[in-house]
Amino acid sequence: AVRAGWIPPEDASTLHTLLRERFLGKVEQVPPAFSAVSVGGTRAYRKARRGESVDIPSRMVDITRCDVLEYDFPRVSLCISCSAGTYIRTLAHDLGASLRCGGYLSSLERTKVGDWSVRDACELKNVAWGNICPLKDILASFPRRDLTDDECLTLSQGRVIPGEIPPSSILIGWHAQLPVIILEQSKKHEGCIKAKKVL
Repeated sequence: AVRAGWIPPEDASTLHTLLRERFLGKVEQVPPAFSAVSVGGTRAYRKARRGESVDIPSRMVDITRCDVLEYDFPRVSLCISCSAGTYIRTLAHDLGASLRCGGYLSSLERTKVGDWSVRDACELKNVAWGNICPLKDILASFPRRDLTDDECLTLSQGRVIPGEIPPSSILIGWHAQLPVIILEQSKKHEGCIKAKKVL
């Protein structure tokens, strides 16, 4: 609800200024309750769906671009470049809170992941081998850990190895110059990582 006497920004310049000052660089966010963040070993959205209280700690994310493309109150379209783990739903909520009018996400379109852009896509009927990007190229920009033969075998068998993954980061395990495993922090073994997905 909009407060009595509140006047919306007349043009996009106010939003540009606010976005530069509040939503660029290292930004602290609290992920939404209906998210896949793990809380006490359970996905937050599962707790929220059961009506349980969800207390998610804040996290730091990196937003390198946050531009206004269109503005016609109450709608605003933004173009955002951000680190993995950034919640655009939270950004919309926080922007609305900063403007004192509330805000939510009505649509979201991902146009780029790493070095791959949607401009590089083609229709399924026109796909040829030359259009297919090797997985090693797609994942090259993500944080990586090079695995020894023993570490790769251990992880592929469902066991853990020593290691730490920074919060809200994605870590790819590489072996023989290929991405082979998506890694995650082990909840049962402190200071250890395990395979989330073997590629």
